[in-house]
Amino acid sequence: MRLAIAELVQSGDARVQRGQEPVDVERLETHQRFRLVMDWEHFHEHRLRSSLGD
Repeated sequence: MRLAIAELVQSGDARVQRGQEPVDVERLETHQRFRLVMDWEHFHEHRLRSSLGD
């Protein structure tokens, strides 16, 4: 899970915070709580889109 979150942060799709402060997900202890804040606009702008049918 830590690697997946790190990838989201590195790609600019999300940031990790403790309170209002940004934190490095790699340095969080296993038991520490954090907030994953998604940048949905960035996420959708940088994903491939395809459709089937019409």
